[in-house]
Parts: sequence; C-alpha cells; structure tokens
Amino acid sequence: MVFDEDERASSQPPTLLPAPTAATVPSPSSSSVVSLAQQVARIRSEVDALLLVLSWELDGAEALALFDGVFELSDRMQAIAVRALPVVEAGVPWPMSGARTFPVWLAARAHLTRARAQRVTRLARALRDELPLTSLAVV
Repeated sequence: MVFDEDERASSQPPTLLPAPTAATVPSPSSSSVVSLAQQVARIRSEVDALLLVLSWELDGAEALALFDGVFELSDRMQAIAVRALPVVEAGVPWPMSGARTFPVWLAARAHLTRARAQRVTRLARALRDELPLTSLAVV
C-alpha cells in the first residue's frame, strides 16, 4: 500500500501470512530459522542486483514487468514497516531524540513530511487497535 493520496487497485487478492512473533522467521529455502537482519540483508542484496538493470535497455514488456514487480514489492515493504510502527512507538526511546511526538520523530527518522508521518502513524495505530485482521491481510 502507498501512503500518499494515490490509490492503486490490485488484481490479485492479498496473501495472508502470519506475522512473525520473534526476531526470527522461517527460511523459505529450508526449515532453518533466519534472523530478521539476515532477511533484510538478503532483500537489500536482491534490490542491489535490480539496481544494475539498465531500464533503458529493456523492451516495453520487460520494463512494464520490472515496474509492476518493483511497485508491488514497494507497497508490501511499506506495509511491513507500518505494521512494525506501534512496536517501535512503544519500545524505542524516541522521546530522548527531542521529538515531542512520535509522528515528529518518524518524520525525521524516515524523511517524511509531518503530514505523511501523521497519516502513517494513524494507519499503524488503527491496524494494531481496530483492524488486526486487516493488518495481516495488507501484505
């Protein structure tokens, strides 16, 4: 999901996945457990590989597939981040940074406008407090 005013409909239903309850998640390639830091490192590595793609050398269909895939993944990554925000708000000493409110801290931390940080914070709280099943469905 995109957190600015643009909305985009998806032709595919969301995949329901249980949220991890610890700092580890099952590895998709085996039954071993991989740390969240390792999972993020793998994603970062894959994104770095995509950065090497020269989009101007793609044909139209390839460029469209690249755009669609990256845009969908971007939405899903934002949803994962937003689901984590209530835990960050409760468990990180953000007031020590000098911010008066969590949205002000978030705006500085994530380089968002204050208005967007307010909207994202409201969404995160709503997903936690009022829409827990929706929270699971957004990714």
